[in-house]
Amino acid sequence: MAITITGVAATDQFGAHGLDLRRPKTLCVPANKNDEDPNAPNSSQALLCYKTRQRVRFGDLSPFIDDQFVTQQVRLLRRIDFCIPSTIGVD
Repeated sequence: MAITITGVAATDQFGAHGLDLRRPKTLCVPANKNDEDPNAPNSSQALLCYKTRQRVRFGDLSPFIDDQFVTQQVRLLRRIDFCIPSTIGVD
Protein backbone atom coordinates (compact mmCIF):
# COMPACT_ATOMS: atom_id res chain seq x y z
CA MET A 1 0.00 0.00 0.00
CA ALA A 2 1.43 3.37 -1.04
CA ILE A 3 1.76 6.10 1.54
CA THR A 4 1.03 9.67 0.44
CA ILE A 5 3.33 12.38 1.80
CA THR A 6 1.09 15.42 2.22
CA GLY A 7 1.82 19.13 2.38
CA VAL A 8 5.26 19.18 0.77
CA ALA A 9 6.40 22.79 0.33
CA ALA A 10 8.47 23.49 -2.78
CA THR A 11 9.71 26.42 -4.83
CA ASP A 12 10.56 26.27 -8.52
CA GLN A 13 10.98 28.74 -11.37
CA PHE A 14 7.20 29.37 -11.27
CA GLY A 15 7.03 30.21 -7.56
CA ALA A 16 6.23 28.59 -4.22
CA HIS A 17 3.64 25.83 -4.08
CA GLY A 18 2.42 22.90 -2.05
CA LEU A 19 1.82 19.38 -3.23
CA ASP A 20 1.24 15.83 -2.09
CA LEU A 21 3.65 13.07 -3.16
CA ARG A 22 1.54 10.05 -4.04
CA ARG A 23 4.00 7.35 -5.11
CA PRO A 24 7.37 6.93 -6.85
CA LYS A 25 6.87 7.02 -10.60
CA THR A 26 10.27 7.09 -12.35
CA LEU A 27 13.96 6.97 -11.56
CA CYS A 28 16.04 9.11 -13.93
CA VAL A 29 19.70 8.13 -14.09
CA PRO A 30 22.59 9.72 -16.04
CA ALA A 31 23.24 8.35 -19.52
CA ASN A 32 25.94 8.83 -22.13
CA LYS A 33 23.59 10.13 -24.83
CA ASN A 34 25.29 10.65 -28.21
CA ASP A 35 28.69 10.14 -26.51
CA GLU A 36 28.30 13.54 -24.77
CA ASP A 37 29.39 12.34 -21.30
CA PRO A 38 31.25 9.00 -21.16
CA ASN A 39 31.40 9.18 -17.33
CA ALA A 40 27.62 9.57 -16.91
CA PRO A 41 26.85 5.85 -16.41
CA ASN A 42 29.25 5.80 -13.44
CA SER A 43 27.57 8.71 -11.64
CA SER A 44 25.76 8.07 -8.38
CA GLN A 45 23.43 11.07 -8.88
CA ALA A 46 19.85 10.52 -10.03
CA LEU A 47 16.35 11.99 -9.81
CA LEU A 48 13.53 10.06 -8.13
CA CYS A 49 10.24 11.39 -9.53
CA TYR A 50 6.92 11.08 -7.72
CA LYS A 51 3.37 11.27 -9.04
CA THR A 52 1.80 14.27 -7.34
CA ARG A 53 -1.45 15.92 -6.45
CA GLN A 54 -1.13 19.68 -6.53
CA ARG A 55 -2.46 22.03 -3.91
CA VAL A 56 -2.00 25.25 -5.92
CA ARG A 57 -2.85 25.59 -9.63
CA PHE A 58 -0.52 27.32 -12.07
CA GLY A 59 -3.02 29.86 -13.28
CA ASP A 60 -2.29 30.99 -16.84
CA LEU A 61 1.38 30.25 -17.63
CA SER A 62 2.71 29.77 -21.15
CA PRO A 63 6.51 29.44 -21.08
CA PHE A 64 8.66 29.00 -24.17
CA ILE A 65 10.69 25.77 -24.45
CA ASP A 66 13.83 25.67 -26.57
CA ASP A 67 16.05 22.61 -26.15
CA GLN A 68 17.53 19.79 -28.23
CA PHE A 69 14.14 18.13 -28.60
CA VAL A 70 11.63 20.93 -29.26
CA THR A 71 11.19 24.67 -29.75
CA GLN A 72 7.69 25.82 -28.89
CA GLN A 73 5.47 27.69 -26.48
CA VAL A 74 3.44 25.48 -24.14
CA ARG A 75 0.59 26.02 -21.69
CA LEU A 76 1.12 24.70 -18.17
CA LEU A 77 -1.94 23.26 -16.50
CA ARG A 78 -0.67 21.39 -13.45
CA ARG A 79 2.31 19.69 -11.85
CA ILE A 80 2.09 15.94 -12.36
CA ASP A 81 5.61 14.92 -11.32
CA PHE A 82 7.99 16.14 -8.65
CA CYS A 83 11.61 15.01 -8.91
CA ILE A 84 13.99 14.84 -5.95
CA PRO A 85 17.78 14.61 -6.27
CA SER A 86 18.79 11.14 -5.11
CA THR A 87 21.94 9.09 -4.73
CA ILE A 88 22.37 5.63 -6.18
CA GLY A 89 24.64 3.48 -4.06
CA VAL A 90 25.28 0.11 -2.55
CA ASP A 91 24.55 -0.85 1.03
